[in-house]
This record gives sequence, C-alpha cells and structure tokens, in this order.
Amino acid sequence: MSTAATKKLTGADNLARLSVEESRTTAGPSDLRTPVFQGGAKDRELQAVKEVVVSFLTAMKSYALYPESHAMCRNAVSNVSRQLEGFLKDHESLRFDVDREGLFFHHQMVYEKPPGTESLPFLLYRDGIQWLEFDKGIGSTEILAFLMILKKYRDVQGEAEGDLVTALWELDLPNLRYEAADIFWESEQVADLNTLDAGQIEED
Repeated sequence: MSTAATKKLTGADNLARLSVEESRTTAGPSDLRTPVFQGGAKDRELQAVKEVVVSFLTAMKSYALYPESHAMCRNAVSNVSRQLEGFLKDHESLRFDVDREGLFFHHQMVYEKPPGTESLPFLLYRDGIQWLEFDKGIGSTEILAFLMILKKYRDVQGEAEGDLVTALWELDLPNLRYEAADIFWESEQVADLNTLDAGQIEED
C-alpha cells in the first residue's frame, strides 16, 4: 500500500488501537479476537460492540472451566460489566439480533460461529431468542445471573430442566430484554413420525 493511501490515525485512534490489541492478547483463542478498526465514529461504535461480545465469550469460557467463586470468573464478570458500561455511557441500550450462526448489531454481523454447544448465537437461537438487549443501568449482578443461565443451558443434552427463555422469564432481569419465538424442532417431528409409522406397521 502506498504512503498516500495510508490513513493517518489521530491520537484517540491510536489509544483505541492499543486498547484493542490488549484485548486480543488476553481474550484467548482466535475466535475471541476482534479486528483492529480503522475509520470514524461509526467504526469505533462497531468495535466497541465487538469488544462487548468478546467479553461475554471470555466469561462463558471462564465459567465453563472454573467454579463461580474463582478469581477468573469474578474478573470475567467485571470485564463484561466494564465493557457494557463503556458502551452504554453514550447509548441507552445495546441490542443484538440473533441468527443461527451469528450476532448482529444494526444489521452488521459482529460475531460469527457455526452451530454447536460452543456457539453463543446458536445457544440463543436454539431456544428461540430473536433479539437480546442490554439497557443502561445493568450491573454485575444481572450479568452474573445471565452468565449462569448460559452455563446451565449451554448443552442441549445436559440434565437441566426447562430452557433458557423460561429461565430468563423467571428471573425477570430489569435491564435485560429479549424477544423469543416458539420453537418446534424438525428432528423431533421426524422422530415422532418414525414412531408413528412403526406403530402402524406393527398394528397392520
């Protein structure tokens, strides 16, 4: 790239770049890293949203590996709270639209992950969450409660009763909003049809 085509960064841009580089060294696996941004206010906003996602993913991994009282978990919750507070300082809320393989902010994908038990988008999508919104004022207590729900319902094959949506409804967290749709798995329909066919064959 020529010198003329290289964008000159402001002091604020350099500070933000350093902040992002720090998060990349502490986040862990490559799927938790977010690219360093270049651009104006909208780009910085998008980068801040990605930082929030990274903090949640890091916290989920910490809670999967360590008990709730472990320092890694406490630090992870503090980091999520700090990232959310930083974004919500200039916004009333932060909303993610949920797809099977990704999270979107204002129609832009901010995180992508194939379906599986390690995928936050699929975990939300699987239980019918269409969008998730964090409002200004959300604190570490609500964040911890949300993380514990994610941990409990992370594996569909686990022994946990109910589902993520029901758990959120029961907790009624004041600064966490969502919209959910009823889900009826195709795999369950196939299983039911197979059972029905087998019964009909036996009766015949």
